[in-house]
Amino acid sequence: MQRNNKESILLSEIIKALYDKGYKVFRVNAGSVKTISGRWFRTGVPAGHPDLYGHRQDGRIFYLEVKVKPNKATDKQLAFIAEAKENGALAGVVYSVQEALDIVEGTA
Repeated sequence: MQRNNKESILLSEIIKALYDKGYKVFRVNAGSVKTISGRWFRTGVPAGHPDLYGHRQDGRIFYLEVKVKPNKATDKQLAFIAEAKENGALAGVVYSVQEALDIVEGTA
């Protein structure tokens, strides 16, 4: 699926804000390509994996699914986030830089 420009801009803003605070952050790139034989081949992580992940200086892991309104997380994305939280990670769906910082800093 093609990411819209507003979402790409928000992703970049969140990455910069987290990086500026000293957090390690990685953007997940995934997609599908059509092979020469006409079959579709999916690359990257499984469906539902959030857009961003990383860790704080204390080693606490975080996962962020980045959206712009009115878009909402899929059931698979919500299930991943729920499982990550159950296992002690900081995780959530974010619509702004501040929401991302709140989750990573543990204040959300």
